[in-house]
Amino acid sequence: GPTNYYQARYWVRVDLYPFEATVDTVARQLVDPAVFLSTLAWGEALAANVILQAGLHYEQEYAGS
Repeated sequence: GPTNYYQARYWVRVDLYPFEATVDTVARQLVDPAVFLSTLAWGEALAANVILQAGLHYEQEYAGS
């Protein structure tokens, strides 16, 4: 297989529809920011903390906009 790979990871605010499992998606988990890092398998990675801090900053800075 390839030796390089790329992943897109980002913070988004969404409106959720009721969840229905499909062939591609069998589960959905919503997590509070307080447990975000400990919930992720890659939560110790620098990228996880950067995403969390940027998302929290955005939420605080632009709340109510």
